[in-house]
Amino acid sequence: MGQTQYGKTQRSVVIHAPAEQVFYAIQNIGNIQPKEVKSSPIFWMGFPKPVFGMTEQRKDETIRTIQWERGVKFEEVVQANYVPYFLSWTYKFDQHSFPKGSVDDHIEMGGKYFDLLKTDYQLERIDEKTTKLILTIDYRLSTEYNWYSRLWANYILGEFSDVVMNIHKQRLEKN
Repeated sequence: MGQTQYGKTQRSVVIHAPAEQVFYAIQNIGNIQPKEVKSSPIFWMGFPKPVFGMTEQRKDETIRTIQWERGVKFEEVVQANYVPYFLSWTYKFDQHSFPKGSVDDHIEMGGKYFDLLKTDYQLERIDEKTTKLILTIDYRLSTEYNWYSRLWANYILGEFSDVVMNIHKQRLEKN
């Protein structure tokens, strides 16, 4: 096994909607229709598309439940929630999160080679009706080829971030 390295990818989008509406939308995604998911090479490569997301209070924690195609389901544990400016979570995967064949079987979330550590949404109010949404994903690599793995991690996570933020932008700007 290679040396452990940490990386991050960041994407941003300007959404013509108030920060409060954007913040509410990222917590309450709900069902995602196939036509809402923009085309991306990562889907041609076999990555499952997002289909559902919702945030809810459970006992003493706030949990985001995420579902993708092919039975992928996992939770995100909210670590910081500062309405309407910042939302941060860590990931909670189990042996059922990624059913066999749902993604490349060499990719194991939380495994010895790769892990998603934390994701942040930062919202910057540009004016009363415009918000800049910044998505940052922190990850860990532990391979013999971290330089190569980092290229792929940044590409895939960046593309996926663009897809998710595009869903929010489309939905909020329709109103």
